[in-house]
Amino acid sequence: MVLVRAILATGAAAVAALAVTSVAVAASPHAKARALLLKCRGGMTSLYIGPVTANTSEVPRMNQRAHAAYLKCGATGSMLDLASAHPRDAALEDAYRAYFELGLGIGDYQQYLTNVAFGHTGVGILHTAEREIAQGRTLTKRVLPKLA
Repeated sequence: MVLVRAILATGAAAVAALAVTSVAVAASPHAKARALLLKCRGGMTSLYIGPVTANTSEVPRMNQRAHAAYLKCGATGSMLDLASAHPRDAALEDAYRAYFELGLGIGDYQQYLTNVAFGHTGVGILHTAEREIAQGRTLTKRVLPKLA
């Protein structure tokens, strides 16, 4: 009986220790938002946003780069979840806006590249993509220190 109580007490202590450890390891919403923004910004480092020449190897190469960047910051769900869970947190709201603008701009740039691939060289959507990405980069630069 004493042995059973000792084993149960040891087991309860181990469970309590695991609970404390898991709470300490869980990242704050700001840390998660910062990580998402840094991942997105990192995905855009090799992406040139500008006009491309139709019927050249530049178009598919830039499309592949744009697609890789979009995979890193095109899905706003996780950032939206963070911002929605903390509606009074201005830093998370700004982080969501930055992340959203970057993803939107990359998506519009991909559409521009698709248009060029099919022979349509209109630059209206390119300029929209450039504005969205510039705004997203500005917001990212402004919000990252708030998330530290």
